[in-house]
Amino acid sequence: MNSLSKIEREQLLDRFPVTDVELDQLLFLAHAYDPTSPSESLLELSPSLKNRVDGKHTCQRIVQESFGRLFEVTRRGVFLLAFSETDGLYSTAQFMEACMVLLGRRGDALAERALWEGGAATATDDAAPTAISLMEWIYGLVLAVEELSSRTLKDENIVDEAPKAWVSSLGLPGESAVSSPIFRQWLTEVAPTLQFVLSTFSHLFFLGSTERLSCPWSLPIPPRAGGDSLLASSPTPCSMLFDISTATPLVSMGLHGYLWKSLYQSTERGLSFHTMQSHLTSFYGPTILIIRSTKGDVLGYYTEIPWKITSSTTSAVTMQEMADGKDAFMFTLHPVWRRYGRTHEEPKGRMVQYLHGTQQKASNLSGLSIDGVAVDAPRLHITTNLENCKAVKIGRSFQDGHLLGSEEDLYFDVEEIQLYAVAPNLSTMIAGEEIGQRAIETKGKRLFLRKLLL
Repeated sequence: MNSLSKIEREQLLDRFPVTDVELDQLLFLAHAYDPTSPSESLLELSPSLKNRVDGKHTCQRIVQESFGRLFEVTRRGVFLLAFSETDGLYSTAQFMEACMVLLGRRGDALAERALWEGGAATATDDAAPTAISLMEWIYGLVLAVEELSSRTLKDENIVDEAPKAWVSSLGLPGESAVSSPIFRQWLTEVAPTLQFVLSTFSHLFFLGSTERLSCPWSLPIPPRAGGDSLLASSPTPCSMLFDISTATPLVSMGLHGYLWKSLYQSTERGLSFHTMQSHLTSFYGPTILIIRSTKGDVLGYYTEIPWKITSSTTSAVTMQEMADGKDAFMFTLHPVWRRYGRTHEEPKGRMVQYLHGTQQKASNLSGLSIDGVAVDAPRLHITTNLENCKAVKIGRSFQDGHLLGSEEDLYFDVEEIQLYAVAPNLSTMIAGEEIGQRAIETKGKRLFLRKLLL
C-alpha cells in the first residue's frame, strides 16, 4: 500500500471518515486480507493484531466463528460511490467501506444490521439468526471487548450460560428466527446502547483503541479505594459489578461508560428500609436501585434525579427536573430483561419518584413510590417494612409493562436490595457524595434547632 500516490490517498481520505494514522493502519490490513479465508486471514493480518487476540480465547473464537464471515459478508455487500470494479482502488475501497460499517461510521442503521447479521454468521445459509444464536454472538462480543480491554473475566464458564437468560427479553423461543425489524425494535425499547458493542469490538480489533467512539462500550467500573477517604472507607463493591451476565443488560439500557459505587447492600448492612433511605439520600446524583423479591423477581429503577425526603404526596421540583431533561427508567432483569423508558407526555401533574421517610407520620404511601396513574396509586411502591410491596403494569411517566415475572402478581416481599451511585468520572462521584453529606448535615442541624425551640 506504500505505492499509493498522494492523489489516491487524498481520494480515500475524502471518501472515508478516517484520520491519516487510521488510514495507514487499515491500508496495511487491506493489503494482507484474503477474502477466500476471512477468519484465518483476519487473525493473520498483522503481528500487532495477532498479539491483541493471541491467548484471548473468547475473542479468538468470535473471530474464527463469526466475525470473519460477517466481515466478508459486509465487504461483498457494500455500495461504493465514485469507485468502479475496474478501478485499481476498488478492492481497497471495498475493504475500507466494510470497516466503516463495522466501526459504526456509516450510521446506526447499518451498524444494527451488521450486529443482527453476526448472529447468523456461523450458519451455512442466509437464514435469519435464531434468538439463542443472536444472544450468544452478542454476549461473546461483550466478553471479547472485555478481553481486548485487558479486563479480567470473573468466570469464563458463564460464556455459554448467560445468553439463555437474555433470550426471554426478545419474547421468542430460543430456536425461533429473529427478523431484522424485530431486532431493531428490541434494540430501541430494551437495549438502546447494545449496538455499540460491535463498533467497540471493531475499534479495538482493527485500530487498538476506542478514542473516536461516540458511545464507548464499558461495563461498570467500581472506583478504586485509595488516598481519598470517601472511597477508602466505602464497602467492597458487590460481586454483581463483576457479573457480566447481569451488568451487560444494565449497561445496554444506557448506563455505558460509568463508574459505579456501592452505596448499600442489604446482604452486608442488613435488610432495612431506614438504612437504605439514609444511603439513598446521601448521594446527590444518579442512582440505581435493584430489588430482588422472595420469589426471585429482579426489578429496579435508574434515575438522574437526586432522592430527597418529601412530606407531600407530589413534588413539583421532581417533575420539573424530569421536564428539564434528567433521565430515568424502570427495568427488570429476571425472569425477563426489559427496560421501560420515559413516555413523551408532559410531566406536569405526574408523580415520577417520591420518598416518604420512616421518620415521618405513617400513611398509605409511606416508603418509596415511583410513577403511577395518580398520586395515591403508584406503579411501584416499596413499603417501609419491605412487605406487601406493590408493582403494577400501568403508569404515566414510563412505558407500560410487567415488573414481576408472573402477570398475575401484584404484591411482593423484598428479599434483597442493592443501591449504587453512578457517575461519569471519579471527581463527579466525589462531588455527589460531598453534596449529599452536606445536605444530611444541614437537615440534622435544622432538626436539632427545631427540638430546642420546642
